[in-house]
Amino acid sequence: MSMMMEELHLLQTRFRLDPRSWSEIKSEVQGWSFPLSDLLEENPREQVLRQIKDLLGTANLSVASSMLVKRISFAFLIPLTLFSLYQKRVVGSAWNVALLTPPESDSLWIPSIVMDLSEMKEIHPEERSSERTELFRWMFQQHFAPWTNGIRSSVNISEMTLWENVYVYIKWMYQTMVTEVSSIELKRQIEEDYQALILDPTLSLDQKGTNPFVVFSQPEFAHNRKTCCLAYLTSLRPKHCKTCPVNCSARESSSG
Repeated sequence: MSMMMEELHLLQTRFRLDPRSWSEIKSEVQGWSFPLSDLLEENPREQVLRQIKDLLGTANLSVASSMLVKRISFAFLIPLTLFSLYQKRVVGSAWNVALLTPPESDSLWIPSIVMDLSEMKEIHPEERSSERTELFRWMFQQHFAPWTNGIRSSVNISEMTLWENVYVYIKWMYQTMVTEVSSIELKRQIEEDYQALILDPTLSLDQKGTNPFVVFSQPEFAHNRKTCCLAYLTSLRPKHCKTCPVNCSARESSSG
């Protein structure tokens, strides 16, 4: 099953999709780029983190790992958009994703997401709920959880920070989709997909069998993060984000 031109255009312009496979382009890559499978092996993983540390002008690998997961987050938005907006599910025994950095990349480090989308299936209404659960588990339990576990075996960083980095972009994506579609039925479907992902405590997404997104969806975190993403320790943004819990605590203390 293939994508329509308008679908491909949306994914390319909004999420920086490069719809090729890593094996197809790796011999011609000139910039600093790597497959996310490198995060599962100690030597390539630590090389990746050191390069990000230098590129972003940060002092330690914990900051580099948080920024890496922020960039990886866009990879999850692509299959979720295909499912919720176009009723298509990315399938395959392995998810071959890579970050492609152009040679002239600046300190913002905005890589493209290399993702082969040749394996997809159409979702039928009667199978939607079960297919959605399988997609969520395929992305997060089978891929993201091992990637984050690999990172945390090399770096001292909160697991919650890495999961919240992804959650923030997922929330933004679903909110954007709801405002852009006109069909009432499609709006309902998008909202339903979002709620199924972030609110179901029985949904097993990590390797402990829990759903880490549930805690971030609590009302007290509607406008502020639960964890600090550490971006203020890079040359990109040398101050706390507006939604940072550190920044919010400081504001509350000064106003009190």
